[in-house]
Amino acid sequence: MKYDIRLPANDHLQRNITELLTRPVGRPSQKLVFRFKSFLYQAASWTMARRVVAKVEFHCGELFPRVGFIVTNLATSSQAMVRFYNKRGTAEQWIKESKQAVSMTRLSCHRFRGQRGAAVAERDRL
Repeated sequence: MKYDIRLPANDHLQRNITELLTRPVGRPSQKLVFRFKSFLYQAASWTMARRVVAKVEFHCGELFPRVGFIVTNLATSSQAMVRFYNKRGTAEQWIKESKQAVSMTRLSCHRFRGQRGAAVAERDRL
């Protein structure tokens, strides 16, 4: 089973990426600056160490970088891993928006057939 799961930041994870958190030297870039690092990490509740991919983003005009951690067993590069994770998140966001927009989870017919199908079934029953 392949997986990629976002991890909340903690002191141990932050210590592994201290060299990535320093601002680039010189004038701030007008475009996003990304830095990636992959390392092994074992939480107290885990039976073994797992691969963690860290992504650090420096945004123009922001004082502090944005940091994210993803635990995975996929054997791709760090950049490819983050791209894959972000695409999955986008799809989940679309599903969430569609559920909220049209109330997909609140169907009026509990038999999973449309009103016309229900009327035809009722007519045939008589």
